[in-house]
Amino acid sequence: MTDDAHVHLEASLRLQRERTGSDVGEQVLQSLLTDLLTESARSGADRVGLRYNPSRWASRGVDRDAQLAVLRRAADEAVRDHGVRLDVYATLKRESGERELRENVETALAGAAVTFRGIDVSRSYDVTDSNSRPVPAPLTGGLLGLVREATDRGLEAAAHLGWYDDADDLGPLLAAGVRRIGHGSPLIDRAEWDARLADARATVEVCPTAFVRRSGRPVRDLPVGRWLDAGIRIDVGTDHPLALRTDLAEEVRRMTLAHPAWVPVPAGPRTSPAASA
Repeated sequence: MTDDAHVHLEASLRLQRERTGSDVGEQVLQSLLTDLLTESARSGADRVGLRYNPSRWASRGVDRDAQLAVLRRAADEAVRDHGVRLDVYATLKRESGERELRENVETALAGAAVTFRGIDVSRSYDVTDSNSRPVPAPLTGGLLGLVREATDRGLEAAAHLGWYDDADDLGPLLAAGVRRIGHGSPLIDRAEWDARLADARATVEVCPTAFVRRSGRPVRDLPVGRWLDAGIRIDVGTDHPLALRTDLAEEVRRMTLAHPAWVPVPAGPRTSPAASA
């Protein structure tokens, strides 16, 4: 049993729409959460680090209070039925306006006592150039300031550094309080950042199947040994398990096969400074 440290809910909306003809409303949200957590438990997870966009669900007719109620039920059912802990990270899209970003942070704070653990800086991959590559999504001072405010108020901060992101974004993200790095793809060949990650006691969340699909490189190309030698913790996630047709057992299998030095770490007890602040 170990963490599924990095998994997205909204990527399942398209599949839900194809299956049922609808991707709006509380019942859809509840169904997606139930399916995801049941599958996570089946594949060996004792904790799920869920990336979740409150504003996206608000646009689908589920207001903040209703979202928190659904998430609370899902979290209670996951513990009761499966022994799985749900930790939710509210998504902060780089392209979003200040109002939406702040509302997502406030939702995370409002739900910290039950399900929300933190925030996750991400970006849209739907905005592309003429070559179908996502256009640059710079980190703004306003977004970084909001991340720092969120961490000062007790939330944990994570951030995506994926295939289309810049390794040099790591510096301002760490300075703002980010301590979990999703994917870490631009850092793979940038060993000069290892000491900074280790000094910050940061965790890199590796998603092997997503890495292979996006990069075209084998799992053995992930610098797991280098990161472990530097003192960097590495967790494994499924990223988009329904879309990628994977699960945590498969991700752990791929990691341990390619990197025998890596050992899954069981989830510890849940602590949330924001919940007790």
